[in-house]
Amino acid sequence: MSRWSLSHDDPGTPDNFAIGLHAPGRFDRILDIDACLLQDDIRNAILQSIRNWAKEYSISLNNKREHSGFLRSVMIRKGEHSAEIMINLITRTENKDLLQPLVDILTTRHPEITSIVNNITDSKGDHSFGEKEVLLFGSPVIHDTLSGINYEISANAFFQTNTKGAEQLYDVVLDFADLRPDMIVWDFYSGAGSISLYLADKVKQVIGFEVVRDAVRNAKKNAERNRVSNCEFYEANLDTFLQTNQDMIAKLDAPDLAIVDPPRAGLNPKFLKQLIELKAPGIVYVSCNPSTQARDIQLLVEAGYEVEKIQPVDMFPHTAHIETVAKLKLK
Repeated sequence: MSRWSLSHDDPGTPDNFAIGLHAPGRFDRILDIDACLLQDDIRNAILQSIRNWAKEYSISLNNKREHSGFLRSVMIRKGEHSAEIMINLITRTENKDLLQPLVDILTTRHPEITSIVNNITDSKGDHSFGEKEVLLFGSPVIHDTLSGINYEISANAFFQTNTKGAEQLYDVVLDFADLRPDMIVWDFYSGAGSISLYLADKVKQVIGFEVVRDAVRNAKKNAERNRVSNCEFYEANLDTFLQTNQDMIAKLDAPDLAIVDPPRAGLNPKFLKQLIELKAPGIVYVSCNPSTQARDIQLLVEAGYEVEKIQPVDMFPHTAHIETVAKLKLK
């Protein structure tokens, strides 16, 4: 992708080479960085190895305007408690031969790496999961722990990037949920089951709904590994799931509480309509984007809910981003 040029940039770096972060307000320009101050030294060293490989081997990088380039993005994930590191290389096409030198470099220089996967997608969308995933090295998952609960996490499964912050965030969710032993909780956008399992020992049952198949598999295994028997997880495209699976939904116990933790875009309008029709007595809305959360809450209020309280949680220190948790109840 085209580089966001600054006056002090290295003149030896071509304008079409940039591995870093999006420039503010630009979908087509990347601020080329040597290190991210939010990462530890190990991950920054890994980033440097990937940059050097891309330069040395003249790897074509993602160009969003032209919809071209081999390497689309790189994700480096680390288990805070396990210290396991996963490298997820998102490419436009599959080419093991092209990636093998990088795998050799990374596994030789950085023995901390326990997993390298390649997600392949030609989608025009800007996301990190592909239509196909190839394991290049090690295990297809890494592990982490939240308040004594052990989780396995696939490359495509959502899991909070700030593990210590996630414990604080989920404690707020737990407080807002006001749980009882007889309650039924439906957890939408449930990911690898992080919130579901966090609440499970306080309620009768938790039912999670998630569109990413690998995440659903992780959630089921995470329930098993933690000996949690009162959680169920369904693969569900929430745009249509509640509407097109009425017979199955009718067999489930109706929720006393709905938890929603959507991506930055907020609740899909089709799902929001179905959520309103579900008439759960309470909703806990977890958001990483207060503006889309405010938009959705306005529609929930117009439909008969009222906001009891909202709590921000600083999950992303030294950035402008923040998580917010809102508690709503049906009038």
